[in-house]
Amino acid sequence: MSQENPSLAIIRVRNNESYGLSHARASGWRAATADVVAILDAHIEVHELWAEPLLTQIKADRTVVTSPVFDKVNFDDLKVIPYQPASHAFDWALWCMYESFSDEYYKLKDGSLPGKSPSVMGILVAERKYLGEIGLLDEGMKVYGGENVELGIRVWTCGGSIEVVPCSKIAHIERAHKPYMPDLSKAMKRNALRVAEVWMDEYKHNVNLAWNLPHEVLQM
Repeated sequence: MSQENPSLAIIRVRNNESYGLSHARASGWRAATADVVAILDAHIEVHELWAEPLLTQIKADRTVVTSPVFDKVNFDDLKVIPYQPASHAFDWALWCMYESFSDEYYKLKDGSLPGKSPSVMGILVAERKYLGEIGLLDEGMKVYGGENVELGIRVWTCGGSIEVVPCSKIAHIERAHKPYMPDLSKAMKRNALRVAEVWMDEYKHNVNLAWNLPHEVLQM
């Protein structure tokens, strides 16, 4: 129980082995009981009233998966660098990057409106049952990298949508290095090829090319 709020129950899920980010997040989802779940990184701080704008969108449409806007926190001096709202896109290597919202969004001239996004950077809030209905996350993804793009493709393919909500903000500390693996390229490559094989049909060839594997027979 939480000392600050005696009515708040805290459930800690501990895995005996390192299964990867997707499996860890799925473990948390299975332990959750609320109507809405928030999947967060440990190395963030939330701004005041960050949750309410996300919950508003989900209340209006249960198939919307929402993401706040990230501010960057320098790992060395903890200085906060504000970021502008943007969609979470990805390249053919299935690595996430920021892109502008659609032209239709900017024609509305209201920067407080949520913008549609192809993917999420990893932090999201969604209706718990809806995530289960679409299969949650691919727990076959290893370590880290590509699981957020996989979720984005899964949500849109299964009839949902993803929105970045400018009125919700968090601050994210970007690590200087990933302590669990000095070189993430092997896991990222493997995960990207898995996503392409499962979801991308005739477009998977483009992912193979991005990873310099035009003729390789994939073993997932």
